[in-house]
Amino acid sequence: MVRRRAPILPLVVAATALLLMAAWVSDAHAAESTRLSYVRGSGAEECPDERALRLAVAIRLGYDPFVAWANKTIHAQVARDGSKLRARVYLAGEDGRARGSRELVGSLDDCDHLIAALSLAISIAIDPMSANRPSESPSDVASLEAAPESTEREDAAAVPRPAIDDERQRPAGADDVRVAPLAPAPKRADASPLRWYAGLGGKVSKGTAPDYATGVAAFARLQMGISSMGLEARYDLPAGVSATSRGGIVRSTLVLLSIEPCLWVRSFAFCGLASVGSLSGSGLGVASPQEQSALYFGAGGRAAFELPVAKLLSIRLHADLVSNLTRVTLRINEENAWQAPPLAGSAGLDAVALIW
Repeated sequence: MVRRRAPILPLVVAATALLLMAAWVSDAHAAESTRLSYVRGSGAEECPDERALRLAVAIRLGYDPFVAWANKTIHAQVARDGSKLRARVYLAGEDGRARGSRELVGSLDDCDHLIAALSLAISIAIDPMSANRPSESPSDVASLEAAPESTEREDAAAVPRPAIDDERQRPAGADDVRVAPLAPAPKRADASPLRWYAGLGGKVSKGTAPDYATGVAAFARLQMGISSMGLEARYDLPAGVSATSRGGIVRSTLVLLSIEPCLWVRSFAFCGLASVGSLSGSGLGVASPQEQSALYFGAGGRAAFELPVAKLLSIRLHADLVSNLTRVTLRINEENAWQAPPLAGSAGLDAVALIW
């Protein structure tokens, strides 16, 4: 008896719905992400640590914008400079080149105010609209990408706020904080846009076996900017159906190695797939069962979406559509039991880790 098999369309529709839902969740909870590099230099050991700075930025923005795999990096450092504390912050693109720089100066005994001004400058650099949100943090710090301008505000009832100062010198006080513009920082000689990822996941496929097949896959990926190149190894578990009116079951397994060049648009990836492997078929419930293997070739495309879930971990949803370049036919009892269709589809869920 031949088992009734569902069409491939529901599989494609389900995978597309998962991708759209993940994209909606991501856009609803986060704006553009960056990496954070924060250093407390000599004389600034008592200043708030990186965790406190991240928290201050997250409170202002309403979400934590810092992830290890972001294309842009916020560099911030605080150190003693004579009788003052000096903080420097700049935003670097994925090529490592600085897009602007600011320097903040505060008193030695009040690092909290300096870090508050630093967190505000970082927040505005990530999301310029955050400057309009009410906050108890010091304000009036320009975006790291904006040109310096002179601004002064006075509020007798409030804590002195940092202001951008072009050439004027302000009287130093116990709580004085000064923001002085600097020229754009030079390109970092050690900046590297290369990132290595590795992942492991499961998938369900239709069109590479007589019935729906489940499998596991492991992959590695090298990413540079908006492009990446991946290598994936996949194994599909045996899947089969009742073959003919004369009885017997036909089933197959697939071992596959694929290369995956991709272009990225934020968290979305659009990839090509080129696969080579071995498709093995066997018969069960017959007098003389046999097992044979054939070389398999496939080519197609993949749409994927990655959603960060931790500092170094994300999940990936993907849907594939591949042409079966090798049209394998399985026979049992001298009858054709199954032939590979022109197209095969699959959907998968992977865990992806940033390695370096």
